[in-house]
Amino acid sequence: MKVFLKRLLLLVILLIPFYLSAQIDHQKKADKQKWKRIHKEEKAHKKSIKKHNKKWQSKETLKRMKKTKRTANRINKNKHRDRFIKFRKKHY
Repeated sequence: MKVFLKRLLLLVILLIPFYLSAQIDHQKKADKQKWKRIHKEEKAHKKSIKKHNKKWQSKETLKRMKKTKRTANRINKNKHRDRFIKFRKKHY
C-alpha cells in the first residue's frame, strides 16, 4: 500500500506543472482576446472620428487651417510679421 501511495504522490507531483501551465495558457488566451477586442473598438472609434473630421474639411477650410498653422508657428517662434509687406508685390 505504501508503494502505491508513493507512486501516486509522485505522479501527482509530476502532473501539477502541466495542469498549471494549461491554466496559464488559457488565461493568456483570454487576455489576448480581450486586448484584441479593446484594440478593435479603439481603432473603430478613431476611424469614425477621422471620418467625421474629413466631412467638415473642404478646400476653403483646409486653406484657412494652413494659414492659421503658419501664423501660429510664426508666433510661437517669436518671429514678427514684416510691417512693409503691403508695399511688396508678393503677399504672403
